[in-house]
Formats: sequence, C-alpha cells, structure tokens
Amino acid sequence: MGERHHLVYIARSPEAIYLHIDGQAFRLEPVRESREARSSSEQPAGQAERNITAPMPGKILKLMVREGQQVSAGEGLFILEAMKMENEVRAPQQAVVEKIHVQEGELVSVGEVVLELHYPENDQSGN
Repeated sequence: MGERHHLVYIARSPEAIYLHIDGQAFRLEPVRESREARSSSEQPAGQAERNITAPMPGKILKLMVREGQQVSAGEGLFILEAMKMENEVRAPQQAVVEKIHVQEGELVSVGEVVLELHYPENDQSGN
C-alpha cells in the first residue's frame, strides 16, 4: 500500500546525463572548473562548439535548417526524438549552417555529429 511507481528513462552522453521522469526532462551535468582555471589550450570563452552533436541516442525527427542558412542564438536546429520525447536542439549563438551530416528519420548515437556550424564573428582573418 502507498507504493508509488514512476516511469523513468535515462540516457548518458560525454557531457551530461539525461533523465525523463513521468514526462519531465532533466539534464544533469558535472560541475566544471571555473573559466579562470581552464587551460589556455581550451577553446576561448564565448566561442561555441563547431560540431553540434546528438545529446542522446534517438531519431532525427525534423531538420529545421538547411546548409548555408544563417541562424540566430537559440534558434532551433533539429528535433531529436528520444525516449518517446521530442527534444529541440538550438543554436548556441549566431552562426551559419556549414554542413548537415544526417537526414530526417535517421537514427543517431549520443555524441554523433548532426551538423556543423560556422561562426563568422569569430573569424580572425582580418578581412
């Protein structure tokens, strides 16, 4: 008597653990060292990752962009269906979609590169 049952799905990526508990999604990340403590060999502060990867295993339900398209920070890039939930992956900052590596309906693994972004404002070409 009084037992409660919960439907829980768990997925893991190199960056985080994803939980879906009774329809609510949670992302757990390890505590990172402060920016001051990071070595100079790491990517500079404010520069986003070029490769956008699948945060968990699933199916690419919808590609919301095309190659060559400019995207704003927070704009949806693709929808990944995982554990019966739709997860929208968004652009970390303003960028141009350089290359798309997958097609709609394709199954992807955690960490698999879905698309590549180019950040024009980070160009150091001097032009």
